[in-house]
Amino acid sequence: MIVLEDRQSLAREIDVARRAGARLRQACEVPGIDVRTLQRW
Repeated sequence: MIVLEDRQSLAREIDVARRAGARLRQACEVPGIDVRTLQRW
């Protein structure tokens, strides 16, 4: 299981990538998580 701090950090990094123009699926693939996992977080 990923600790809360790590989840928050990944979510912030994915948000930054999205703002820079990356698609959500691609931004989630880099750290190796599924889009649905991000949504649950």
